[in-house]
Amino acid sequence: MIPAQADLNEHWQQINDSRDWVLDADDYCYDGDEFDKAQLFQDYIDNNDFKQWATDMQADMLSAICIVTFGSTDVSVLYPDQGEEPNWQWLIDVFGQSRLWDELLVHIDTDTMMTRLGYHWVSEEEEA
Repeated sequence: MIPAQADLNEHWQQINDSRDWVLDADDYCYDGDEFDKAQLFQDYIDNNDFKQWATDMQADMLSAICIVTFGSTDVSVLYPDQGEEPNWQWLIDVFGQSRLWDELLVHIDTDTMMTRLGYHWVSEEEEA
């Protein structure tokens, strides 16, 4: 649904698909249900590596682990071995994707998150 006063010339657009665009990034990032948040977290980890996630979560990065805070709980997460994928499933099993998404949003502003999800800002000025 498009808000009545939306400026269609300014929106977030998926880098790889011009048909995929978002008018209100705050609604897109914050207003979904658990299934929407789980999909957004999946999109985030598909578009970003473990180091970016740890940085975005403001983790304490030590030699073999990083310590991430979820609410008031500190969690030690092993760095993935060189060339291997991180063990997202462990975090997902413990915390759930929607909670992981909510925790990311505590640390990242909406504009940065839209960029992390593969969108870029399009405005009338850029198209001119």
